[in-house]
Amino acid sequence: MNTHVNLNEDIPSPIDEKEAYTKKQQETLEAMKIGSPDVNGYLIKNIYARGDEYLIYDSTDVSIHQTIRVMIYTKVDEDNSTINAFNNVKIKFDKLKSVLYKSGDNSLHKQRAASAIVIALQEHNRVDEVNTVLDTLSDEITKEYTDKLWGRLAYLAGTLSITLLAIIAAFLAYTFRDITFFKSNNLISNFLYCSMFASIGGFFSVSLKSQSIFIMQATSKWMYFFYGLERNFIAVIAGLACFVLLSSEIIFANIKDGNTGFFFTMSICFFSGFSEKFIPNALNTLGNE
Repeated sequence: MNTHVNLNEDIPSPIDEKEAYTKKQQETLEAMKIGSPDVNGYLIKNIYARGDEYLIYDSTDVSIHQTIRVMIYTKVDEDNSTINAFNNVKIKFDKLKSVLYKSGDNSLHKQRAASAIVIALQEHNRVDEVNTVLDTLSDEITKEYTDKLWGRLAYLAGTLSITLLAIIAAFLAYTFRDITFFKSNNLISNFLYCSMFASIGGFFSVSLKSQSIFIMQATSKWMYFFYGLERNFIAVIAGLACFVLLSSEIIFANIKDGNTGFFFTMSICFFSGFSEKFIPNALNTLGNE
């Protein structure tokens, strides 16, 4: 008896393989939504661009330069044209990613980069134009970062200038404390000492908070210098107000005169310059009592 065996019975046809590939490709891209994991297990934080064959998104990776990702999943397995187009801009894209930390994870820059990548993926003949855009964006981020640094330095310089003036004035007052003018005007010396400690407190406060200072683009560095002057000038006024309140025994009336009282007063002046809320809180407490 002859038995006929069909050897091709379990071998899938090319059409079936193509359909299975297409189905998997569509399901994979559709499943990638905000809050869901990508194919590498990182959670998707933001999606900048989505197409039939690609997805440009932001992940929750620790490193800023690794958060923006490009996934390409072509409809046809053998079609490498989109991948090749991306590879032609990848060097400039990686350069951009290397400076993203300077922007403080600014989503606007990532959106602009994603828009440029989309042009390369959809219009393969515009690769050179996209490379130029990515280069320009990298330069803008670097320039913005440099401007922020200079803005912070100008802000600190303005604060430091008041501090140096107060230190010099207090030093001269102490050095020439025996002359007739300072002997007969002891209050002026105390004002200068209080101003010095308050301005030092203000400078410390600004130094610690310098990273959080918001720097606007296209703003003159002199403006930040004057902002620094203003900040420390207010600190000096707060220190003098503290001196008057302490001397009048309106606050901390239990502190006696003498060296202990003097150094305590200077410490309070330092704290009043360091914290903008020190005097308002003290007055609020006094008012509630």
